[in-house]
Amino acid sequence: MNEMPDSLCRLSAAQMKHLCCGCGLCVAVCPTGCLRLLENTRGHLEAACPDAAVCAACGRCAAVCPGLRREPSYHLDLPSAIVFGHSTDGAFRWNAASGGLTTELLTYLLHSHAVDYVVTSGRYEDGRKPQPVVTRDAAQLRTLCGSNYCPVPMGLAIENVARLEGRCALVCLPCAARGVRRLMEHDRSLAGKIAFIITLLCNHAPSFRATAHLARRHLRLRDLSQIESIRYRGQGWFGQAVLSARDGRVARVPYSEYFAGPFASHFRRPRCQMCLDHFGVFADISMGDADFVKYRQARDNPGETVCFVQNAALLAALEDMKAAGRITLSREIRHDELTRIYGPLLAGGHEMVAARRAVGAIVPLSEPGTPAVVQARWDVALRRNLEFHEAMSGGSPSFHLYQALRTVHRLANRARE
Repeated sequence: MNEMPDSLCRLSAAQMKHLCCGCGLCVAVCPTGCLRLLENTRGHLEAACPDAAVCAACGRCAAVCPGLRREPSYHLDLPSAIVFGHSTDGAFRWNAASGGLTTELLTYLLHSHAVDYVVTSGRYEDGRKPQPVVTRDAAQLRTLCGSNYCPVPMGLAIENVARLEGRCALVCLPCAARGVRRLMEHDRSLAGKIAFIITLLCNHAPSFRATAHLARRHLRLRDLSQIESIRYRGQGWFGQAVLSARDGRVARVPYSEYFAGPFASHFRRPRCQMCLDHFGVFADISMGDADFVKYRQARDNPGETVCFVQNAALLAALEDMKAAGRITLSREIRHDELTRIYGPLLAGGHEMVAARRAVGAIVPLSEPGTPAVVQARWDVALRRNLEFHEAMSGGSPSFHLYQALRTVHRLANRARE
C-alpha cells in the first residue's frame, strides 16, 4: 500500500486537530486538482482528497494553509492609523452593514484605477450558497454590501486572480489573508496582481447550519435550498437578517435576537476558537463595526466603520474621499474605547490567552517565520492588557467568553491525547 504524501498527512492532521479554516487556498494551489472543498456534517467547509494517488507530493497545500501555523495576534500599536467614519450617501449607509465605508473605499479604488477589479464575497441567492465574486462594476459592489455569516471559500478566487490581467483588491477574513500573504511570498507574479488585502473584523464565521437554524425557526424550512435570498445586516445598525423563501414568505430577525442566541454560540468552527488574529495582521487595512460610537451617543446611529490602516496609500485614499465629500472620517478615538470593545480579541485579552494555550498545544511554538520580536511584543501586551481586562471585568468573564474558554481547553486536551 502506498503511503500518504507528507503534505496530505499534514492536511489530514489539520482536520483531525480542527485547524482547517475552510478558506480553499489548498484547493486553489493544488497542481493536480486532487483536493476538494466539501461541507462536513457540522456545516463547515473542509479540504478533502478523494484520491491520494493523484497527489504530486509538492507540498504547496500545506505551505499555504493558514490553519497549520501559529499566527501572531493583533496589537493596537500595529496599524499606522485608526480612523472611523461612514458613507455620506444616507440611503446606502442605512442599508450597509456598518456605515458603508468598506464599499465606498472599494468603489474609489476602482474609479481611481488604483485597482482593475475587486474580489469579494457573493450572497445567498436562489438557494445557492455564497461564493467569491470578481467584479469591475462599482454598481454591483453596492449590491454586495452587508454580511454573510457563513463560510465563503475566498481562497478559491486565487485561481481567477492568477489568470486575469491587472491588479485587484481582495476582501476576505483574517485567516484567508494569512494564507494569501504566504502564497504571495512564494509566487511573485501573484504578489504583483494583488494590490491590497482588505480584511473584515471577525469574531468567528458561523457554519451553514447557523443560517439553516434561522430558516427552520422563523420560516419552518427544512433546508437552505428552499431559500430565495438571505441578507444579513442593513436597515440600520446593527440591522437585521432578512430571509426570503421561494414561496414568498419573508422573515425579519433583529441582529440582537439572532446573534445573541445559538446562532453565535453553537455553530462556531473550532479553529475560530483558537484564532489569534481577529483583525488582520497581514492586511493592508481591516474594517468593521465601530461599536464604541454607540457608547458615545444616546440617539440611534445608522452605522459607523472603524478602520485599522497599515497601508499609507489606503489612508491617503480615505483622506481623498473625505475631501471629496463622499465619506466622513475621524481620528478622535480613545485607547480605552478600543480596548473596551475589542480588548478580548486583542493580544493579551482573556480569549487570546485561552487561544494561545490551545494553539500552543497543537501547533509547534517554533514555527518558522514568526519573529522573536512579535513574541516579545506579545508578552508585553499580554501582561498589560490582562491587567486592564481583569480590572474592567472584575474577574467575571461573560458567558460568551466562558463558551470560548471551554471549547479551546477541550480541543487542547483532545490534541494531547
